[in-house]
Amino acid sequence: MLLKNCQHLGLLVLIKFAMLVVPFGTQAQSSDEDVFHETKAYALKYGVTVDEVKRRDAIIDAAGDLQVTLRRREAATFAGIHVEHTPRFRVVVQFTDRKKKDISPYTRDKNLRAAVQTRRANFSMANLEKAQAEALAFVASAGIPAESGIIQPLNRVELYVVEPDQLNTALQKAYKQLPPSVAVIPVPSMGKYGPGPAEELGTTEIQSQAKAGKDRGYGGMKVITPSGSGYCTTGFSVIHKQSGVKGFTTAGHCPDDMLRSNFLGLSFEGQVDNAVADVQWHSSSSVNFVPKIKIETDGTERAIKSVKLRAQQVVGTFVCKYGVTTFKTCGIIYDKDYTIPTGPDAITKHVRVDNSHSQWPTLGAPGDSGAPWYNDKDAYGTLKGGPAEDPNDAVYMAIDYVNRLDGVSVMLAK
Repeated sequence: MLLKNCQHLGLLVLIKFAMLVVPFGTQAQSSDEDVFHETKAYALKYGVTVDEVKRRDAIIDAAGDLQVTLRRREAATFAGIHVEHTPRFRVVVQFTDRKKKDISPYTRDKNLRAAVQTRRANFSMANLEKAQAEALAFVASAGIPAESGIIQPLNRVELYVVEPDQLNTALQKAYKQLPPSVAVIPVPSMGKYGPGPAEELGTTEIQSQAKAGKDRGYGGMKVITPSGSGYCTTGFSVIHKQSGVKGFTTAGHCPDDMLRSNFLGLSFEGQVDNAVADVQWHSSSSVNFVPKIKIETDGTERAIKSVKLRAQQVVGTFVCKYGVTTFKTCGIIYDKDYTIPTGPDAITKHVRVDNSHSQWPTLGAPGDSGAPWYNDKDAYGTLKGGPAEDPNDAVYMAIDYVNRLDGVSVMLAK
């Protein structure tokens, strides 16, 4: 195991073990109060006012837009953006060009400009992405299981392998070296994916699930197999743009015959389960699907009003999820380029969430697969898995990949 360099991580991982992923396979009204509760929790943790928390949230939103702009206009030198919450709040923008110190040509947001600190980096994001692809292509050709991420604060690619000696031998035989930006990280095991464990379903429970009638569908509900052989969590309500059929998502690695825990009337509509996307969706004529997610065990819900695409998500952002096993948990985005390859050209770009500074003992567990990740009222993604030996981290599929379901998009509240 490797202790990570923590020189520029801020609120990100200070000391953390490198691990890979395994899967995590009553109505209430939404209000501003539940949002305020999370805001107060952040304010208490970092000793700032609620107004300051809201100001920081607005700055991070603006940083996401700046990130998109810099990737488009300064691709040759842009080396990433990340947020630091301690010892002071700031947005770090990295360039390979020492002269790039003024971000005012790229944003009009005064608060963002005041919070930005520019730093020099050795490798651009474009260079890191190319190096990651090259490293993954090599291990795939050599038959070596591996996963990978791009750690923006450290300005490097991390390649996770169980047997680094095997990799070194393969490189020597091929007379090759990995790119200089790639760090090989030994880990105890590769990731595995699947739903939660089997449940015992008695005859009475199965009959109660079959009750017909109008019901509500939303994110954060339990879905199980008819036999009770496994369970997962619903993600977000979705709609097919042409047919108008509504339904909800869960993880693609969950069984196709999933049904909600209090009714049987679900129809499997389609799925994408590969290195790029991990999502499926189900519909029901007896269910009123609403653009909300459950966020607390008491049934508190939150309306989803927008989606935050992966390109807009910023490393260092505070995000939360609700799953049927570990319920509500939150952490910090650590890596937006987490790749679990199934072939030489499969670059996943999942998002990894760190739990080092969280009050929750684990971010997810078996049965949480498919659970919604969110920030405020923005949909960020759905849970795929978490670290094999360290339960503190999680990996989610960015919300972008719901669009891999033909004609399907996330339902949004007005």
